[in-house]
Amino acid sequence: MTRSDQSGPHRFRSSASAPKPSRLARPRNGTGPRIFAEHGYSLVEMSIALLLFSLLIGMVIPITNTLFRTTAYVSNSYANENQLLPISTTFQNLIRSVVSPAPNLGSGQPVPAYGIYSTSGTATTGLSSSSMTFFTNIGDPNGPAEVSTSLVGSVFTINVARATGNCPGLTGGTKCTWGSPRPLVRVSNVVNTSSTPILVYVVGGTTYATDAQDAAEFATCTASSCPAANIGSVKVDLEVNVSPTQGGQAQEETVVYQLSALSQTYQPEVG
Repeated sequence: MTRSDQSGPHRFRSSASAPKPSRLARPRNGTGPRIFAEHGYSLVEMSIALLLFSLLIGMVIPITNTLFRTTAYVSNSYANENQLLPISTTFQNLIRSVVSPAPNLGSGQPVPAYGIYSTSGTATTGLSSSSMTFFTNIGDPNGPAEVSTSLVGSVFTINVARATGNCPGLTGGTKCTWGSPRPLVRVSNVVNTSSTPILVYVVGGTTYATDAQDAAEFATCTASSCPAANIGSVKVDLEVNVSPTQGGQAQEETVVYQLSALSQTYQPEVG
């Protein structure tokens, strides 16, 4: 250790007592790099960062939830529409082309295009709000096809049986025969209720929309009264929802009108 010379013009200080430069200080010439301390964020800085992060999370979560809900809604809508597409095309064409499967009976009793009736005029296959049997022209030389619909659980099915022969005027038979029915269209996840019947029939301006009304109106077909032979239009209203919790329910609602009573008349060349 050296001591300062008290008598000389220059004074010397002990090396141990010399002040240390601050780590935050910039060199006096201003050209060197600034030296930072190695401490972390202050409490205030950390609080501000957490606040900003919380605000960001609060904005992102609702946007993400909306995105997921919208994606699920759109996907469910597409799935529902795909289910109903065959109904809006194939089923309507079949109803529009209905034709009686045979000429009137000798007693004068009509053979309607809708329903199956015995020679005594009793309905052996009725018409209801969710099922019906009708005959339609599909261009088959053997005769008109038999179409039947049914609702089992939440599955609506359309079956078609092609004529195998014996149709009057074609092979000398008196009644057409049909092969085994085959499924043509199957729609799942049907959500119709009793207040939204799938099938509604209109006879002479009167609407029949419930099973009780259908059973009473279409129970018989005689020469003097055959409501099934006078059906002027059929309303088809099918509602489908693959995932009810995701929304996007689809509905196919249409009314198929008959051109006239003559358009349903049996003709041997109509198949």
